[in-house]
Amino acid sequence: MGTGNEYDLYCVKRGADGASPADYDPQKYALVRGLIKGMLAALHEASPSTRSMVETSQRADTSLDSGFLEKLIEDGIQ
Repeated sequence: MGTGNEYDLYCVKRGADGASPADYDPQKYALVRGLIKGMLAALHEASPSTRSMVETSQRADTSLDSGFLEKLIEDGIQ
């Protein structure tokens, strides 16, 4: 796994396009979700008024990562 880059690609199951939340490996996603939550918590603790954004590796010819974003939203990551 990378050091904070392309976590969406780390989690997507082989052969899946990422359009559905089910396209992501649950164990890998849980790890990534924890990393993202921790990074955002630290950022907002240091500077409560800071705004943040999660960017993914979406490509124009696929729906890759819409499922990843859905999972993050469902898990309360804003």
